[in-house]
Amino acid sequence: MSAPSRDMSADDDGDVEITGATGFDALRDAPHARCHCLVHPIKAASGSNTSSCAFCVCFVCEQKPSACKAWTAHCNAVDSDPTWIAARHKCLRRNQAEANAPSAPRGPPAGPAYVPPVMPPGMTPAQLAQAMAMSAAMAAAQNAQLAAQALAKQAAREAEHEQDEHDEVTEEVFVIYTPKYVTLGSPHPDPVCETTSLAFAAVPMPTYVPIMPMPPGALSTLQAETLVYACQRFEKDNADGCRGGFFLGDGVGLGKGRQLAAIIYENWLRGRRRHLWFSASADLIVDASRDLEDIGAEKIPLHALNKLPYGKLESKSNGVMDGVIFATYSSLIAYSGNKTRMDQLVSWMKDGDAAGEGCVCFDEAHKAKNLCDESKEKDPDGERDQGDGGDGPKKKKKTGSSKTAVAVRDIQQRLPRSRVVYCSATGASSVKAMAYMVRLALWGPGTSFPAFSDFYKAIERGSTGALELVALEMKQRGSYIARQLSFHTASFQTKMVDLNEDERELYDGASRFWAKLFDSFVHANEMFKQQASEDEGDGKKRAGRLMSQFWGAHQRFF
Repeated sequence: MSAPSRDMSADDDGDVEITGATGFDALRDAPHARCHCLVHPIKAASGSNTSSCAFCVCFVCEQKPSACKAWTAHCNAVDSDPTWIAARHKCLRRNQAEANAPSAPRGPPAGPAYVPPVMPPGMTPAQLAQAMAMSAAMAAAQNAQLAAQALAKQAAREAEHEQDEHDEVTEEVFVIYTPKYVTLGSPHPDPVCETTSLAFAAVPMPTYVPIMPMPPGALSTLQAETLVYACQRFEKDNADGCRGGFFLGDGVGLGKGRQLAAIIYENWLRGRRRHLWFSASADLIVDASRDLEDIGAEKIPLHALNKLPYGKLESKSNGVMDGVIFATYSSLIAYSGNKTRMDQLVSWMKDGDAAGEGCVCFDEAHKAKNLCDESKEKDPDGERDQGDGGDGPKKKKKTGSSKTAVAVRDIQQRLPRSRVVYCSATGASSVKAMAYMVRLALWGPGTSFPAFSDFYKAIERGSTGALELVALEMKQRGSYIARQLSFHTASFQTKMVDLNEDERELYDGASRFWAKLFDSFVHANEMFKQQASEDEGDGKKRAGRLMSQFWGAHQRFF
């Protein structure tokens, strides 16, 4: 018997209806959001969904339907609508804020029931009342004292918290500096400070006693301290056999030139009569002459190297027997034919009575900061410079080092017994800028770093903190001093100046001029770049220099 056929197409679009269920159903018999109810399935948002089962909870405020103040609207909330989700989060945040808010005081707690006092035997009612009043007054005084103590503790905690916040904002970076051991010279006219980190290191006990006279006003105590520690450092040799050097890192206004003059004068009095003084400009010889005169060393001859011909300095044409030769860093790399200023200076220093033991002072020493690893500079088979017919000095391989930096390093190597002083306020601003300071014994024989490259890698990994540790180490050795003027008592005022119509017109006209000039420079810059890409010339370098010159002039103008 065949089964009766049935057409199923009529029921394809029909809804499934649950007619019954048995057992525990978590979706039905446990608390759930109204939109998840199986007893009363949610209808369209436009319909009425106020009906609920015994386990329904408002999706928005998580309250029973009877406790929800907006159930007529919240009953339509579904967990798939971003609007209702945002409303739910807002309601939860409001409930959390209300729960965390401090509750309002409700007055003193209710005390025990009033019990009439029992009159002790032999006490009159008046005496009892007086005793009760005294007891109440004592209790009130004690409570007032406890309240005052609580308020004082709270005020102390708040004051301590405010002080901690103030200390974090105004943490001292500099501390007032005074020499620890040296008492020579006059008090410095201005307050002087040093960095807080450097103040943690103490200089060693001085053992050197200077012989130069110090009349009042010649040297301050700070400047005399530099003289003592520099000369004390010169008495020690490094592991490579060279004499130890000294690094003077004072800031502006401490008289670094006078300190260099004092070091030269001290060694002049000890029989060392030939010294070198390098600086950034030949015009600074006027300042050097003044510094020597101010300390009473005006009899020391001071010679400008740029005014002396090439050749032996002791010759009749030059006549430089003793004294101080003042030279620039650019003259250190100068040459004429087969004669170089380097050979001229080294020969003059070695031929003196002190045999090359005079002072070599590098003022503005940061001019020699561009020095790379020394192993890359060696070129024994280098070709002669063809600028003067092939008779110039040997050319070295092109590296990242500047000629000035290489020359500064070379003259120290060729004068191993000289007394070297590095003088710069920014000389220790980075590890790479210290490569020329070979006399400080931070790397090389007898140290933890065989070469400067090893020292550079180790300190660079430690960043600024490691560089500060290097400064601390040098100060503890007595080879580094860095101080600067204190601005603790300085003040400033900001004043607004109103411009009149003529001044406004002048300023606006200058701005329009520089705007047009900027467009012209940009156009020229693009032409240089195009030329560089076409003929592979130096157009790219010229383009970089062009905009640098423009912005420099722009800044100076305004």
